[in-house]
Amino acid sequence: MIRKFNYTGRKKIPRSNVLVYFEDTTKVPHSFNAEINLESLKLPGNAEVWMEAYDTSSYMRFFFGQVADIHPPASDQRRLTDIHSTDAVRFRIKVIDNSEKHGRILAWANGIATKGTQPETSQKNPLLPVIYRDLEQEIWRLEYHPEGPFLAINQQLLDFGIRELVRTDNYFISMVYPSVIREILLRIFLIEGVFETEGDSWENDWLKFATQIPGTGDLPEPEEDNAGKIQNMDDFIEWIDNEALPAFCKKFEFRDKFQQELFGGIGE
Repeated sequence: MIRKFNYTGRKKIPRSNVLVYFEDTTKVPHSFNAEINLESLKLPGNAEVWMEAYDTSSYMRFFFGQVADIHPPASDQRRLTDIHSTDAVRFRIKVIDNSEKHGRILAWANGIATKGTQPETSQKNPLLPVIYRDLEQEIWRLEYHPEGPFLAINQQLLDFGIRELVRTDNYFISMVYPSVIREILLRIFLIEGVFETEGDSWENDWLKFATQIPGTGDLPEPEEDNAGKIQNMDDFIEWIDNEALPAFCKKFEFRDKFQQELFGGIGE
């Protein structure tokens, strides 16, 4: 039976309070674990804690005990057997009061990414998870979901080594990723209407990433008219083209890496 939940009055759990990591990526499907800190939220000790794993087309749910006694299930019960793409997996946490007829969600957080394979060696949240699907004659495309953008790759190329190319091939990376970055930043400004780094949304995360690249200046200040419409959108587009994108390409030396692949380093 599908259980109904009441979202009224729920608290937001800071994503920084939930550390999710893979225990061992050498085994497929992966198993995950989570370190959860709910002390500051003052939640009832008997409320249930649930972790949910999901990608764009699959979902699993795991009981992590109660607020007063958070503990993960056994490792073999945390294996992501039903998740189609662990490259794109995200997690959410829900704290639920089940004392009523319909479980009431007391607190939750969404869009939590894994941070490496162990907490002490964790990496930053991956901003652009990779998923594989049938794209017919397209090689790649950007897809947008509530958790943010995903880089979709044609799954018909998996047998030809596309997974490794996406991760390490200088041809692919230098040709694709600058266009990806530009499209995402344009969407943030033109469609999502987000113009600041402060916040917990995927748009804020991307703007934090872009502004922290060496050589990228601060974001322009948005200028609104009486109706709240941004009047200086051109300033944001110029910021992408003249600051963020050049700084991104310089940081990762795309032209040099492409040239090395093309000419084998001739002319260095």
